[in-house]
Amino acid sequence: MTCGEMLRREGRLEGELKGRQEGRLKGRLEGELKGRLETIEGLLRAGVGWPVIQSATGIDEQTYRGLKGNIAHETEEAPR
Repeated sequence: MTCGEMLRREGRLEGELKGRQEGRLKGRLEGELKGRLETIEGLLRAGVGWPVIQSATGIDEQTYRGLKGNIAHETEEAPR
């Protein structure tokens, strides 16, 4: 294997590793966000008001609605 081939292989492996790390981070963040949204939905079903929900989750009503819209939009576009 030539030096150039070795450098290309090393670069490809580094790129794959970085991609896997970014994918794990994205998945973890998406999971955390979905968990917060599920918590909010449960609190809303229980009749809890937005001041308490915002204090507990760090998400206000406007942000919640935007996030729910984004998730619904992504679900519609996801390949099946």
